[in-house]
Amino acid sequence: MRLIVAHFLYVFLFTAIAAQAQREANVWYFGDSAGVSFNSEYAIPLLDGNFDTWEGVATICDAKGQLLFYTEGTTVWNKNHEQMPNGYGLLGHYSSTESGIIVPKPNDPNMYYLFTVDWEAHTNGLRYSEIDMSRDGGLGDVTYRKNILLQTPVPEKITAVLHQNQTDIWVIAHGWNDNVFYSYLVTETGINTVPIESVVGTSHIPLGGDNFNTLGYMRASADGQKLALALMETRIFEIYDFDNSTGKLSNPITIPTYFLFPYGVEFSPDGSKLYTSSGTGIHQIDLQAGNASEIIQSFTEIGQVPDSKYTFGALQLGPDGRIYIAHDQQEYLATIENPNASVASCDFQLQGFYLGGKRSRLGLPNFIQSYFLPPEIIVSNNCLNSDTQFSIADDTGILSQTWNFGDFASTNNSSTELAPTHRYTTFGLYKITLTVTHAGGTAVFYRQVKINELPVISSIGDTSICPQANIELWASAVNADYLWQNGTTIDSFYNTSLAATYDVQATDKYTGCRQTKQIALSHYPLPTIDLGADRSVCHNANLVLRATNPNASYLWQDLSITDTLLVQQPGNYSVQVISENGCSHSASVNIDFFPLLNLNIGNDTLICEQQTLDLSPNVDASAYLWSEGSTSKQITITQADTYWLQATDSYSCTHTDYIHVYPYDVPSFKLPPDTLLCSNTRLLLTAPLDDNFQYLWQDGSTDSHFEVEEEGFYWVEVSNLCGTRKNNINIMYHYCGAPVVPNVFSPNNDGINDYFHIRGIDGEVWQLVVYNRWGYKVFERFAYNNLWQAEWLINGVYFYTLSNAEGKVYRGTFQIFR
Repeated sequence: MRLIVAHFLYVFLFTAIAAQAQREANVWYFGDSAGVSFNSEYAIPLLDGNFDTWEGVATICDAKGQLLFYTEGTTVWNKNHEQMPNGYGLLGHYSSTESGIIVPKPNDPNMYYLFTVDWEAHTNGLRYSEIDMSRDGGLGDVTYRKNILLQTPVPEKITAVLHQNQTDIWVIAHGWNDNVFYSYLVTETGINTVPIESVVGTSHIPLGGDNFNTLGYMRASADGQKLALALMETRIFEIYDFDNSTGKLSNPITIPTYFLFPYGVEFSPDGSKLYTSSGTGIHQIDLQAGNASEIIQSFTEIGQVPDSKYTFGALQLGPDGRIYIAHDQQEYLATIENPNASVASCDFQLQGFYLGGKRSRLGLPNFIQSYFLPPEIIVSNNCLNSDTQFSIADDTGILSQTWNFGDFASTNNSSTELAPTHRYTTFGLYKITLTVTHAGGTAVFYRQVKINELPVISSIGDTSICPQANIELWASAVNADYLWQNGTTIDSFYNTSLAATYDVQATDKYTGCRQTKQIALSHYPLPTIDLGADRSVCHNANLVLRATNPNASYLWQDLSITDTLLVQQPGNYSVQVISENGCSHSASVNIDFFPLLNLNIGNDTLICEQQTLDLSPNVDASAYLWSEGSTSKQITITQADTYWLQATDSYSCTHTDYIHVYPYDVPSFKLPPDTLLCSNTRLLLTAPLDDNFQYLWQDGSTDSHFEVEEEGFYWVEVSNLCGTRKNNINIMYHYCGAPVVPNVFSPNNDGINDYFHIRGIDGEVWQLVVYNRWGYKVFERFAYNNLWQAEWLINGVYFYTLSNAEGKVYRGTFQIFR
């Protein structure tokens, strides 16, 4: 039923407004002067943007894809990147997640409505302004209907989608401190300011004393059937059914993210998948997984940021069918190349689109989502060297069509048939271009198709088996299902004696492409093995077991593959010998060791200069031989070296033990040189580590380390059995932190907080610029000296920018309170 609705929506959308509306989302401006154009065969970066905004932005083009205007919620720029004469002072906010959205007035090519949303549920709330493109010589201007309040307060969320009648447009927002959705209908008569209210889902409320729960995107699906949003501080995504005939929402599904921070949401073009950003991760949710529990369980990560400092932001479906992902402060947008596909095939690319040297921030342009509803191009049998079939899911009203298969090496790369076929001879990704003509006009659609390689089958190959022996025939292909000639569907087939030819067919689980391979079996004789009788030997007897056969291969119990094996411990030893003809035979033998003497001449130790040390074994033996030639049971040493004793037991087995005697001396070390540290910085002083050392610091502590928290003279004595050594260090502190800007000051000449004092700028040249809440500059000083008293400013909140010649910039707000 869902696909039928989607096709019905597309036919009416296409015939009614496609010729005029399919390119309205073809030019994007966002981030740090970044931009993208979709007016060519492939998306290209735009380098002429002139604004720098952190988050929400909206753009709009005409029916031909030519830029009309764009905004970040406070200012409107025309197609020449100039501010419209009345295009300032809008009450959105550049740091609102979705600062605004642009909606054309139905059946009026000159009039547009710009809806704006304030940040963090501030009182400006949801408002709209009217833009008349016939003004200012066709460049457009904001009319007197400006900043008209609809609802306050609201979170930083707004989206829009076509009404079921394919003419009117729903604009959807949400309340703050409640669970109410507001759906405003835009018709040819204007905006119905009485919204349709839906009380459903999780309440949008502040947590932890802030309004971070206002953050996060809200998106409708292109077919108008679903809506999704992110609640950052509650750490959930929610999915709703949306009735685009009534504007009502229902049936919420809540997806927890636990330790993630939800932000961006976007539907795949066909509405079957939802993609989300959560700080450093991108996830897919399969909306066709089954019931609500199964949909929640399908939440799967498909991509991740390698550096957690630069998080993912907005996700936005593009006119080319790809989903583009903002990546904070990067020169690339991430992309999802095949968003309709499963986790295994959707193809996330971290550096999917180069911005030409410009940088992304967290936001991407906000659009009426119905702009991105494509006709469903159906591709089947996309296997290499097969006839790949192309068709359109609903061809109602199509007058003609032209296909380009993207196979530029082929001499038959296009077709005008309604359902053509094409045979690809090289596997890989191809961009399919479909140009269709309706009574309403002509439009171009794209789809990326993967032509899959046939399964590559690895197998045991033609081989032989020995009479009465078991042999495993195996076949392996990546992500494949198997079918043997006897109906077996596992990847291995067992047979004990039958010589025959066996067929195995591999079918790729994801593509359905098939390949067949044959395996022939025959008989060969067994090899011979003689490992001797079970027996006992000395533990160091160097017993070698032999299983030599001409041109054979070997597998011992320890997985070694030589024809001989050195016995180094008691146990059962077995070997499998495989002849040159592939036949195998096994044998085993038990080898026991005479009792071990457990000889020990002591643990490794130390010796100081002028010291002597006695060495002797812990057990009696029949004979002794020391490394320095002595045959007595005990010796006395005077210098460091490695010493060994070889003792012979009653079985005539020899046993050897070693001791390492190391030279030892008074500890030698140095603490770091005298040090100057930043305020509030700790320094860990560490003496050399040794289990045999003792430590004494200036305060009497005896650890191997000492943590310094204040200026002073510090020393440590390190002692061992050979003596003591002392070292010291002098430590001083100074302030070296980043500037600390006050958030309030009271210039009332009472001697307390009368100046706007910024800590940490002394000794450097810092420029301070102050703006009022309307964006007007009210103060500027190139070399700020902490002596400003805001003499002529009224009480209230002001914005500042603090910068220096090194490019360091700090922005924020402060309040004057007298």
